[in-house]
Amino acid sequence: MNPQIKKTFKEINTDLDRLVDFALNPNPNQYKEVKEIHKRTVENLKAVEFNLIRK
Repeated sequence: MNPQIKKTFKEINTDLDRLVDFALNPNPNQYKEVKEIHKRTVENLKAVEFNLIRK
């Protein structure tokens, strides 16, 4: 597998872990950070999907 795709999957996994932690322990002070994590995760998933379909 492409090293860049592996790196992106690792980032996605880390971001999803952080989102789950937030869901289990909500903190209003982290809403902005959670929105940024969600946005980054969606962008990474789209990039991986594009790269896998392209090959």
